[in-house]
Amino acid sequence: MRVYLMVFCLICCTANGQAVYSIAEETERGASVGNVAKDLGIDAATLSARKFRVITGSSKQYFNINASTGALSVNEPIDREQLCELKSACLLNYELVLENPLELYRMEFKVLDINDNSPSFPLSEYHINVPEFLTPGARFTLPNAQDLDEGTNSVQNYTLSPNEHFHLEMQTRGDGSKYPELVLKKALDREQQATHRLVLTAKDGGDPPKSGDVPVIVTVLDTNDNAPEFEHSVYRASILENSPSGTLVVQVHATDLDEGPNGEIRYSFSNTTSADLQRMFLIHPHTGEVTVNGVLAVQRPLLEMLIEARDNGAFGMSSTAKLLVEITDVNNHGPEITITSLSSPIPEDAVPGTVIALLSVLDKDPGENGKVTCQIPENLPFQLKPSLENYYSLVTSGFLDRELISGYNITITATDLGSPPITTQKTLWMQISDVNDNPPVFSADTFDVFVEENNPLGAFLYQVSASDPDTGENGRVSYMLRNSTVAGSALASFLSVSLANGSIYAKRAFDFEQLRSFYFQVEAKDNGSPALSAAITVNVYISDQNDNAPAILYPISQNGSVAVEVVPRLADEGYLVTKVVADDEDNAQNAWLSYHLAHSSDSTLFRLAPHSGELRTTRSMRSTDFLKHKVVVVVRDHGDPPLSSTVTVGILLADTLPQALPDFDDSGEPPPLLNATNIYLIVSLACVSCIFAAFLLFLAVVRLCRCRTCCCSSCCCPADEYEKYCYSVHMLPSSHLPPDMLEVTGVGKLTHTYLYRASVGLGPSNSSIPNGDAGNIPSGSRLQVPGPCIQVQQVQSDRLSAVLVASALCVASDLGVDPRRLAARGARLTSGSGRQYLELELGRGALLVRERMDREALCELSPACFLSLELVIKQPIEVHNVEVEVLDINDNAPRFPRQDYRLEISESAVPGARFHIESAQDPDVGTNSVQSYQLSPSRHFALDLKGFQSGSKLLELVLQQPLDREQSALQQLVLTAVDGGDPPKSGTAQISVRVVDTNDNPPAFDRSTYTVSLLENALPGTLVVKLNASDPDEGSNGDVIYSFGSYTPQKVRQLFSVDPHSGEVRVNGTLDYEEASSYEIYVQAADQGPVSMAGHCKVLVNIVDVNDNVPEVVLTSLYSPVPEDAKAGTVVALMSVTDQDSGLNKQVSLRIPPGLPFTLNSFKNSYTLITQGKLDHEKAAAYNITVTATDSGSPPLSSQKVIHVEISDINDNPPRFEEPVYSVYIPENNPLGALLCTMKATDPDVAENAYVSYSLLDGEIDGLPVASYVSIKSDSGNMYAVRSFDYETLREFQVVVQAQDAGIPPLSSTVTVHIYVVDENDHAPQILYPTSTNTSAALEMIPRSAYAGYLVTKIIAIDGDSGQNAWLFFHLVQTSEPGLFRVELHTGEIRTTRKLGEDSTPTFNLTVEVRDNGEPPMSSSVAITVAVVDRVSKIIPDTRRHFKSPSNYSEITLYLIIALSAISFVFLFTVIGLTVIKCYRYSLYGDSCCAGFCGVRERSPAELYKQANNNIDARLPHGLKVQPHFIEVRGNGSLTKTYCYKACLTAGSGSDTFMFYNTCGPAGTTGPSAVMTERHLTGQSGQSAQNLIILKNDSITPKEVNTGTFRVHLI
Repeated sequence: MRVYLMVFCLICCTANGQAVYSIAEETERGASVGNVAKDLGIDAATLSARKFRVITGSSKQYFNINASTGALSVNEPIDREQLCELKSACLLNYELVLENPLELYRMEFKVLDINDNSPSFPLSEYHINVPEFLTPGARFTLPNAQDLDEGTNSVQNYTLSPNEHFHLEMQTRGDGSKYPELVLKKALDREQQATHRLVLTAKDGGDPPKSGDVPVIVTVLDTNDNAPEFEHSVYRASILENSPSGTLVVQVHATDLDEGPNGEIRYSFSNTTSADLQRMFLIHPHTGEVTVNGVLAVQRPLLEMLIEARDNGAFGMSSTAKLLVEITDVNNHGPEITITSLSSPIPEDAVPGTVIALLSVLDKDPGENGKVTCQIPENLPFQLKPSLENYYSLVTSGFLDRELISGYNITITATDLGSPPITTQKTLWMQISDVNDNPPVFSADTFDVFVEENNPLGAFLYQVSASDPDTGENGRVSYMLRNSTVAGSALASFLSVSLANGSIYAKRAFDFEQLRSFYFQVEAKDNGSPALSAAITVNVYISDQNDNAPAILYPISQNGSVAVEVVPRLADEGYLVTKVVADDEDNAQNAWLSYHLAHSSDSTLFRLAPHSGELRTTRSMRSTDFLKHKVVVVVRDHGDPPLSSTVTVGILLADTLPQALPDFDDSGEPPPLLNATNIYLIVSLACVSCIFAAFLLFLAVVRLCRCRTCCCSSCCCPADEYEKYCYSVHMLPSSHLPPDMLEVTGVGKLTHTYLYRASVGLGPSNSSIPNGDAGNIPSGSRLQVPGPCIQVQQVQSDRLSAVLVASALCVASDLGVDPRRLAARGARLTSGSGRQYLELELGRGALLVRERMDREALCELSPACFLSLELVIKQPIEVHNVEVEVLDINDNAPRFPRQDYRLEISESAVPGARFHIESAQDPDVGTNSVQSYQLSPSRHFALDLKGFQSGSKLLELVLQQPLDREQSALQQLVLTAVDGGDPPKSGTAQISVRVVDTNDNPPAFDRSTYTVSLLENALPGTLVVKLNASDPDEGSNGDVIYSFGSYTPQKVRQLFSVDPHSGEVRVNGTLDYEEASSYEIYVQAADQGPVSMAGHCKVLVNIVDVNDNVPEVVLTSLYSPVPEDAKAGTVVALMSVTDQDSGLNKQVSLRIPPGLPFTLNSFKNSYTLITQGKLDHEKAAAYNITVTATDSGSPPLSSQKVIHVEISDINDNPPRFEEPVYSVYIPENNPLGALLCTMKATDPDVAENAYVSYSLLDGEIDGLPVASYVSIKSDSGNMYAVRSFDYETLREFQVVVQAQDAGIPPLSSTVTVHIYVVDENDHAPQILYPTSTNTSAALEMIPRSAYAGYLVTKIIAIDGDSGQNAWLFFHLVQTSEPGLFRVELHTGEIRTTRKLGEDSTPTFNLTVEVRDNGEPPMSSSVAITVAVVDRVSKIIPDTRRHFKSPSNYSEITLYLIIALSAISFVFLFTVIGLTVIKCYRYSLYGDSCCAGFCGVRERSPAELYKQANNNIDARLPHGLKVQPHFIEVRGNGSLTKTYCYKACLTAGSGSDTFMFYNTCGPAGTTGPSAVMTERHLTGQSGQSAQNLIILKNDSITPKEVNTGTFRVHLI
């Protein structure tokens, strides 16, 4: 009772832990397995106290536990094969029970298999009978080896001993099991080897591996499968044509590998050999000797016979060989080379394959002696191509280059094939003509030209040169400037280039101050067609010359006046009198100025600074010094030669300045006669006069040309030019063209034929045509049209093909030759044969039969009969090969040598076997000979016509499908030969095929594998499956017996049984799923034939289990954290899943939730968790992945496991600044170290990857490094000023700041910082005028009579600051007389506020302060002494600088204005008058010719063609270079060219009417009333071009003698 209670308690309790151990079988007793206490987490000291017990379900106790240490050891060795037998996994389950408290632990022992069993075969020897007729690929099942071990220790592979006929292949059944098969890889031959001994070896996968083998004996069954075989397929013999009877020709020999009667051979001529040849030759039936039997009366040089060798076997096999007998001839003629035509010279651009010569080769010897080969040297760009038999074309094989080789000597060598061969040579000289294939080439890509300014017009600048290797016009190079602009003007206005030698000349003088450099392109073009060109860039650099004298800016001297400066007598040494300011427009040293004192009234008193131009006193003033001084200053540049300018400065010395100033205007220089206004007026007057004169000249030239054109004596050209260039014009007789179509055939300048629908004026050569009516010209009439009246403006390079009219037999049309020119070109027809069967009709170019031809007499048995002709044409020479084929008539039907053929074929014959049948013969040739063979429908046989198509006289009957005697023992076939005649003829032969039976069908199961499921509690006798195997053979060959296969295990034989006749498989024992989950039963079915054949199948019995185990997921390894840059496919974790069930219950699938960047990959029961997307630590730092395992049982069971994966950060984000650009504003004069700005960059990474440091990138500011201006703190990004900035020196600059993290590798980004220096008011205003020294004030003088507002002086000051800091304000801060003076706040002008009184003091002291607008403001002051004088008009004017002012207008200016106005008025009046006169004439007459010179006025017809008055000038293309009396007509239909027609225009130049004159009509001829008809121009294709309106005069007055007129109006 206590035991049952304990068991019940154990069942109800839950196990606290589990330990799994693996131990190899056959482990020795006492071997340590593990420590249970440590493995299960139990204190080993408490095992005894807690009364531990081990409970197992087996009868044997294989393990022991040490009570004191918990060590687990082997108690008894384990034999896995005995313990688990057929189970794939051998497990022992133990339970450890502890009390106080009660705990249950599970222990599982996996018994591992070791390789202690070798593979073994069920039989000691295995026999296989194989007929030798089997083809490669035949298969034979071999026995499986058995190995009690499992896994890799079981049978892994099979090997077969090396053999050239067999090899081993592993096959897989439907259930996945593998078995070995013996495969025939090479056909067997019993005559070579009757028995093959093989060894089949099975190897397991143990370490070391073990193996077992079994002998396999293959017996080869003999058949008559070898046909006799000749030593040579073709025998060749050569005999003289006069050989006597009995002469040995050749001896043939054939062998047969079979033995006995199958190897005996008899020789004979094949039935396909003609009877004539069989009578001429004899063959010995046993020796195979072929001898001459009579006289060789043949005309052919080569005789062909077929010899047959047949064995004496039951089913005789035969083979044939071809015998070729050559009748030897003597080689006594050499080849003859005839040059039929030669084209020389040949252009160098001839494409490869261009024919340059035609030649024929003839050798009178027959056969090989008459065969000729032609060749030329291989190092030439030519080759010989055979065109017809014995005809060759010499063509180009490569590209020619006249510049390399201008001509070739081509040696043609003809050699026959005789013995010895005879050779003939002929040499041709081939000249190469030049084409324009090389463009001009310059020696360099660019040229630099240096030109000094002020060059003379037409000065030579440079000469460009290009070379062209071509010759003649192709190598003559001309130069031109490409269109471009320089400084906004056309290049042609600057330069010109010589067309012939490339010399470049200047067309204007260059000025360095306006244009310093420019470039242009010179194009070199040859005169080839088409022209090739190249261009070169020329850079022109203009050098400066000293051509500008210094310009004195201050002091200013105008119109001879002298600048005056006042110096007080109290002035000290170094007193600044004035400063001379000058400028020079030249460059470099030409603009370096120096100042020199050229003249001084007192050389000891003044000195001049040579570089600054300051004029100062050299000493203090003396009382003896003159009151006035004159100083002449020369300003000189440093050019070569130097230029200079002078200025005269008058200096007045004064004590109190009441003294009168002298008159310094004593230079005596008269004022200039022409000022700028006068020059402009003169230029305008000249331009208007030139335009007026050109206008009058143009009117005179137009009137003169119009009169000369209208009053010419003929239509378009003089009468003598009719004979020089005339074109034949005739009406087209063709019925499909209108009768008023005229054909113009070019015999002069026109190179093509065009059709014009128009009325044509009649010339002096057309007197036979009715005058004035071109529409009634008879068909076929010809007109002479003067050539100069038609000029081709553009001629295309291609030529139009002529239209040929030929009959069906026109050989000229077939060859592309104009039949009308055959007679003129001396065409003739030549033939290589002695008789002339054909002749050429020169009129039509037709080929006519001259004599009747007989094909059999001409060509005998040749398949094709041709007559080779040559059509030779001269001027230029052309040779055309003509072949005329003589056709045969179908008058013979095909016939077979025999009417009945009998064949015996074993049903073991494999597909592809061939059987020879003699072909039919037909004496006709070509399509009338045998063209095809037809075999009566049969699925077993087909006819192979490859031998027939290749010229063999034997046909082959091919076995397409294996024969089966059980289906059909006799095959009847009908072979039909059909020729190609019309109607076709045919002949037939009967073929009888008898099929010989063999045991060639093994039993075959319905399926190769039978799969059955059984519950493990199935009772003995239960039907497992019923097998069915069938054999199509009859008798004993079809009786089938079932049995277990030799490799079925003994254990399976005990559990199952098979009925030998019915094939039923039943349960014979007790099944147990725990012992084995499946069983494999191998069953064979063998027939009872003499050579027994067997079929095999496999029965797979699956034991059905219950789904009672939940899948278990085991996490093998975990790689966490995972870097965020891990690539897709990175392994994160390894897992395995187990399920104790089987079949579908054991199949487990794993899945994870969707939407995660992970996926599962599986291999059997192992899984890997990998990444499938991009990880980002910044978005997700970790993932909890739930893995769900579900089996495929019914119902399915599942389990879950959660895996925690962390994502580690990497440096994948560079720092980012908060602003894309920083702008910093700092006031100038900042303190050192001032903070400019703070930059902030962020990095989304973590740890070191997010630590940002700042630095400045290297650079320079005004030549100094950036670090000398600013600095930045690396950790905070604060930027500091390293120096104090000055706005006047540096207003702005920029630096580049880099932010870099601490990752590996570090990432960085940059930002640009713009630093702007803000101006501070740190400069006081600087007073430029008037100037005062520390000891004296500035002196200004005013007259005592000065009125209110009188300008005393003007204060001029500047400020070095900018902006509002530079705004200046003027204030009067101190005055000795308040209220008398005021200063303008913004201009600095000091003026009087009232008139001075008589009692006013002689001097006033003023202090003026100039203050800027800065914060705080800064100021400067100047002291001014104002002297009051009585007679100021004699001393100094109010302007204080200049004494004379020019008058506004001089007399010459007035005269120029009057002349310009008069000429302009006359010009305008002339234009208006001419316009009014022209309009009046248009309204009065409507139309006239040359203002009455031609004497023709149209009254009533004028209204007809006025409707088309569309100003023909608008239809003339711009730039068309034609004479004034040429009118352009453009075709928009089929006319592809532009023609100019010479015609007289009526007085109405706005009209587009053409007039063609009749120069030979009778005087006073009158015609009918004017008729308007429509015509149009057509090209060769007949399409419409432009419409024409044709007007004829209704009458001709006596004044209009010989001027019949047609007008053609373009619409």
